[in-house]
Amino acid sequence: MSRLCSARSKRGFTLIELLVVIAIIAILIALLLPAVQQAREAARRTQCKNNLKQLGLAIHNYHDVHSCFPIGHQWVRYDGNAGAANRNPGWAWSAAILPFIDRASEFNQIVFEHNVRCIDSPNDQVLALSYPSQKCPSDVIADTANINVSGTQYQWATTSYAGCGGSFHGSSTSTNGPRSNGIFHRQRAQIGIRRIRDVTDGTSNTFLCCESAGKNNANRKRWYAAINGRGRAGNTSHVLTEGYTQINPPASSAVQEKRRSAGSLHTGGAQFTMADGSVRFVSENIQHTNRGIRNALGGPNRWNQIRNDPYDGANGGAGFGLYQRLWAMHDNLVLGEY
Repeated sequence: MSRLCSARSKRGFTLIELLVVIAIIAILIALLLPAVQQAREAARRTQCKNNLKQLGLAIHNYHDVHSCFPIGHQWVRYDGNAGAANRNPGWAWSAAILPFIDRASEFNQIVFEHNVRCIDSPNDQVLALSYPSQKCPSDVIADTANINVSGTQYQWATTSYAGCGGSFHGSSTSTNGPRSNGIFHRQRAQIGIRRIRDVTDGTSNTFLCCESAGKNNANRKRWYAAINGRGRAGNTSHVLTEGYTQINPPASSAVQEKRRSAGSLHTGGAQFTMADGSVRFVSENIQHTNRGIRNALGGPNRWNQIRNDPYDGANGGAGFGLYQRLWAMHDNLVLGEY
């Protein structure tokens, strides 16, 4: 009988043994969790890269059909009347490529007429339509944003992506040729549309579109279109971005810098679609010079530093950083490794 009791007593764990087992399991979970999180982020980053790849293919398909890139932001009415600013459509490059990303149904709902804005019926119903490929999976922004236009609230689809509008502040809206150096541009008669033949630096050396997300970005990007609070086709920075400031600017940066910058929630940089359709991850530490920042001089002469020599040719381009060169499609400067 004593032997039986002794055998039974050896079947259980002591309290110390149980605590040791629990501690070992906790350590294993702690070691495994970062690996799981890294694997999930790698998958999200891959999906984001695929989204940008599809955007690049869609833009190229648009170019094949129309022999040009889409307009970055439809600022001028389709009848060319720039004076009626409160009736300008406001559509973005992303609306133009809808048929090429399997969104023909949304495209067919849009009324593209010179006197019909994106917020006018029935177009206002399209603005809130959201789908996964508009967003980076790592991006935490809501699918829609509540936008006030002339006292009326609209639900507007958001996006993690933007067209690349040039290397200087205001380069996506400027009428100055050398300073207006990006592929996407707000339509102006003096600038016109862009074609692949205009990308003289080479399509593999020029940004086409990019991520524009991140916790520090202000007034996040909108899909489909953008107009300002008065119902006019302003706020081009809501659909295009520029390269005069660094990727993922710090929280202390000016609102304009954060609004117009590329950024992401991926560690260390952001992904860009090149004009040849490839996608590259660019480090936030890439060399840049902030050349052309709006407040460099202030007042009406704020552009004097780049007006006559935008690419710093007098110094062999030293003041026009590597990052800015990737935004410009015709600076004719050599690129280094990045």
